[in-house]
Amino acid sequence: MYRGTVKDWNSDYARLLADIPVPTVDQTSRYAIHVARSHSWYKHLPLLPPGGTFVCYLDPGAGRTRIQTPEGREVLIPRSESDDSTLHYSLLPTRKHLDLFGHWNYQASHRPGIFVMSNAGISHIDAGEVAILDPAGEWVKVPPDETRIGTCHLTAFVHERFNPFALRADRLTRDLENFKAFASPKQRSQIIDRYRPLHDHLERLKQAEEGGTDKDWSDTKEIFGLLKQFHAEERPRQMQVLLQTLKRIRRRHLDGQRFASTF
Repeated sequence: MYRGTVKDWNSDYARLLADIPVPTVDQTSRYAIHVARSHSWYKHLPLLPPGGTFVCYLDPGAGRTRIQTPEGREVLIPRSESDDSTLHYSLLPTRKHLDLFGHWNYQASHRPGIFVMSNAGISHIDAGEVAILDPAGEWVKVPPDETRIGTCHLTAFVHERFNPFALRADRLTRDLENFKAFASPKQRSQIIDRYRPLHDHLERLKQAEEGGTDKDWSDTKEIFGLLKQFHAEERPRQMQVLLQTLKRIRRRHLDGQRFASTF
C-alpha cells in the first residue's frame, strides 16, 4: 500500500512526534469543526450506522502536500498562499493550518481522494492511509494503539448541511442493508435505538421513490421534513463524538510528555 520502506511503527512514530507541540485546546476544537466541514459528507458518508470510519492522529507533516519527484521519491512540501487557487477548499496553506489546528491530521474510509496541482507537480492524497511520511521519504505507520483511540464512526449528519435530494435509490438500498446487518435483533445500543426510526423513514422513502404516485410524493416531502429535524438533533452528537476522539489523543500525548519529563 505504501511505496518505499515502512519503518518500525513504535519507536519511529514516537521519535518523529518528539519535537512537535501537542495541539492546544482551541486548535483541537477548531480541527473538529474543520473535519466536519472538510468534505460534503452528506453525499459521501452513510446515512445510518455503522457509518464511516475516521482515524485522527498527530502528524509532523500536517498541512503539507505530498508529491512525487522526477526521481520517484515521495516528499512533503509546504503549501503556500500562492497555491490557494489549486487546492481543495479543505487544504489550507501550511502556516495557516499549523496556526489554526496544530499538527492534527485524519483519514476517513469514505473520504474522496484529492488531486493537488502546484508548481512542484501533481500529487494525489489517498483515502484510508494511516501512516506518515518521514523526512527521508519513508512511510512510518501510526501505531495500532494510537489508531484505536483515534478512531470514531460518523454518519452523513456530521456535516452542517444536509441535502435530501442527494438520497439516490442505490445509496438508500446500500445504507439500509448495512444498518440491518449492523443492528442485529439481539443487539441493542443507544445509537441503534436512535437511528431505528430514521431507518424506518428511509424505508418509506425508498418505497415512495419506487412508487411515483402523488401520494408517494406527499410521503416524500413529509420524510424530508423528518430528515431535516433528525439532522438538527443528531449533528451536535456527531460533533461531540469527533471532538472527544481528538481529546483522547491529545490527553494521551500530554500524559506522555509529563511521563517523559520525570526522567
